[in-house]
Amino acid sequence: MVEEKTLVKKTIEQTQDIACFVLLVSDKTQRKPWFMLDLLGKPVFEWVTKICPSLPVTLECFPESKTLSVIKPYLKNREYTLVLFGDTPLLSKQTVLRAIKHLEDDGLNVCALPRGYVFRTEYIRRVDDVYAPQVYGENNEEYLCVDSNQNFMTIKEILRDKIFNFHEDNGVEFIDRKSTYVDSDVRIGGGVIVEPNTLISGKTEIYENAKIGFGSVIKSSKIGAGSEICGSEVISSVIKENVKIKGGAHITEKTFVGANSIVSENVVLVSASIANNVNIGANSYLVNAKVYNDASVGANSTLVGTGDNPVRIKEGEKLSLCSIIENKKNSNENNIFTDED
Repeated sequence: MVEEKTLVKKTIEQTQDIACFVLLVSDKTQRKPWFMLDLLGKPVFEWVTKICPSLPVTLECFPESKTLSVIKPYLKNREYTLVLFGDTPLLSKQTVLRAIKHLEDDGLNVCALPRGYVFRTEYIRRVDDVYAPQVYGENNEEYLCVDSNQNFMTIKEILRDKIFNFHEDNGVEFIDRKSTYVDSDVRIGGGVIVEPNTLISGKTEIYENAKIGFGSVIKSSKIGAGSEICGSEVISSVIKENVKIKGGAHITEKTFVGANSIVSENVVLVSASIANNVNIGANSYLVNAKVYNDASVGANSTLVGTGDNPVRIKEGEKLSLCSIIENKKNSNENNIFTDED
């Protein structure tokens, strides 16, 4: 434990002295390079760039390109130069840091990795090629390349398991891993329950003790603590604390739902703003609508506004069943029709 802390501290001190390059090898015969394939929410090469100890320079090259020829025009005034390849998404930051430390401790000018290099920058400024360098082979399995469909699927399963393990270690419960999809950038708080057949993607954040019900789809959204999404879609929206979204709802386009509100079955919310303690009745359709605190919208209602003239439901107001409100552009009044008209 002491040794690990010392390594991390020393590496942090070195970070400013490391220039990083990630080479993206393009095969002219491929329609789409391996490094550009989507891997659990981001391109393959971004898995490599995120573990670099400093902001990397990404450079495209060909299989026959010489590494030094590719990077020399972009060398920086740093003591060390790290070169990785954008097709090794299993590579971890700790493995890279240990390779840099190995180069320093052994007084080497070059340390070859199973796929990549660590150089002393001063040395590679003076040479045109590297011959038979010492290979540092710790954690060789991390250098598995995305260079075939088989390897891609193998790597995807390994990373998928790592994602689930990470969240479970933080107190998240997945009822069925096999039928659940979670992107790499998703953040989930402790006590969250994720039921089967769910998809959680993008930069989604789910806070403590929420429940993502069977068949739900959450994309690039925030789900507040204690909220429950029951077989619904939430896309590019914010759901605050202790909200209940019932089955079949579709919420999208930067919709906001305030704390303790209820969105009933089969409701559609598009660019809507729903305040606290609001009840939206089943089968209602709201587009560019603002519903204020403690109001309610009766079932089977339609509220359609525009971006510059949204429908507004006042605080505490109760709309009856089957209400229809449509705002025309630049109109300042709601045209309201109910089942009583």
